[in-house]
Amino acid sequence: MPWQVDLQVYQWGRDFVAFLGGGERHLGAVAFAGTALVQPPHKEGPIAQELALELRSFLPGNVAVLAGIHYEGLEKSQISEVLAQARALVAQFRSGFLPQKTGSPV
Repeated sequence: MPWQVDLQVYQWGRDFVAFLGGGERHLGAVAFAGTALVQPPHKEGPIAQELALELRSFLPGNVAVLAGIHYEGLEKSQISEVLAQARALVAQFRSGFLPQKTGSPV
């Protein structure tokens, strides 16, 4: 598949910061469980918020997700595949989650 996304999660004290990116990475949205800030005209707010809520459901601290995915000219079905990849990455992370030292990737 020519479009890929990746997820990196870092523990920051008791809390967690997740970076979701793909293609031309940028800061399109920042989400906490319950709210998202979106940099217009970006559209990553809904997926960032969804992933923040999902991560918060099993991580022991607060969660922020910074998201920026850009692939030129994707069709709706391809966007759906990218979003499915993002959800699968969170599920994969959840299955292997072990707390790490502050500031380290987990």
